[in-house]
Amino acid sequence: MRYFLVSLLVCASVFCLNSCDSSSGSADGGVSVYSPTFYFKQMTNLTIDVVYESGAEPYVGTSGAGLNYWDVTLQNLQAVFTGRNVSFTVPKTLAEMRSIPTQNRSVWSTTDAINLANQYRNGDSSGTSGKIFIAFVKGYAAKSDGSANTAVIGYSVTGTNVIIIFKQVVQASGVVPSGPVPRFVEQSTIVHELAHAIGFVNNGIPTTTAHHDSAHGAHCSNPNCVMYYLNEGASDLANFISNFQSSQNAVMFDNACLDDAKSF
Repeated sequence: MRYFLVSLLVCASVFCLNSCDSSSGSADGGVSVYSPTFYFKQMTNLTIDVVYESGAEPYVGTSGAGLNYWDVTLQNLQAVFTGRNVSFTVPKTLAEMRSIPTQNRSVWSTTDAINLANQYRNGDSSGTSGKIFIAFVKGYAAKSDGSANTAVIGYSVTGTNVIIIFKQVVQASGVVPSGPVPRFVEQSTIVHELAHAIGFVNNGIPTTTAHHDSAHGAHCSNPNCVMYYLNEGASDLANFISNFQSSQNAVMFDNACLDDAKSF
């Protein structure tokens, strides 16, 4: 995703442009296992497969309001797939995730991300079972010239089920690194990138109302939705997530995005 006003999230559809590596495959019936059709019309269970480098561990635990941080991801997946017979496996402790060897990489291209997934993923989507691979790593996203983009929190690789989160950028997103803001920034980034991976906004799932902000890629025009492009900026994202820090309800999508999913 492009760097805009100290942008902190990366959206695969913009960041990767036409240079992303795409991995393709077919589930039963010839449906691509990385397509919205698979996720919404064929899949009956979805597993979030999380790995991390030492020193880049995902945040776990609960907020001051008693909300498990990984319930943010779970609640948003449940909201998107409401009305469908889909079950979810979302890890909530480090014991449910997997540590991988230190990669000794300062920058990560999309090719590097795909290679990491191919080496460490715990299976792949097939049949009616979906898997999305999320890796928490040290280092930064690679710019087109190969240098480090220190503003990017994470990205999903277009045409795949691979998401990379850059822990150092997450940690730097809060005035108090040990406070709640980086934890919710991390989760909102995961939700944002998961949504791109499964087809939002107008990224395979057609819109039912006029809320696609096409001028800014696959984003929603509603500033109160996690898919709004300015919620990628540090201060904007911090303001956005303040709505969830004292609540047990962490659904970050607006009704327009949820209606798109319901109607697909």
